[in-house]
Amino acid sequence: MANTMKIIRASFLPVLLLVVCLLAAAQSTGGWTYFHPAGSQFSVNLPPACSPQYVGDTQPKPGEQTYLWRCIIPGTAVYLVGYTRYDHINSISREIAADRDNFNKSTHASLLDQHAISTDGIAGLEFDSRNDKMTYRGRVWVRGHRAFAAFAGAPGTQLPAATDGFMNSFHLQPAGSGNGNKTQ
Repeated sequence: MANTMKIIRASFLPVLLLVVCLLAAAQSTGGWTYFHPAGSQFSVNLPPACSPQYVGDTQPKPGEQTYLWRCIIPGTAVYLVGYTRYDHINSISREIAADRDNFNKSTHASLLDQHAISTDGIAGLEFDSRNDKMTYRGRVWVRGHRAFAAFAGAPGTQLPAATDGFMNSFHLQPAGSGNGNKTQ
């Protein structure tokens, strides 16, 4: 019995330190969730209270398949992330512009600003748009036969502080990767 108590006391401190370290790590990320859907070739961190739901392809077209995940934080923000796989892309710049324009058309938003970006060495576009109820920020990239996109939107004229964290955490994984933590 005495040996058992010594073992319990000797292992208590390391276990306590492990728990404290894990709690500190969770707090340092602010509750954000790493999201890398299987086969997607991208990863992103999702804000606290954001649980992604696969919404699939809302308007399928021949020669393309869209994979889209949505997170809604009621009354605060909506986050969308995904990609479209095409049989063929003729022009990267036209595809990026078309994705921006299609997003604005689908949300009835007007373009406010745009500028070129680069993520993991892949050129893309960031744009801000607004309709009469929401403000949006979108980023679009094309690599190979895939167009990748991340969008954030919020009621009113201001985007939430989490928008930059969400957008800046988006990373393209090496082509052919995709052993992610989520499935479609």
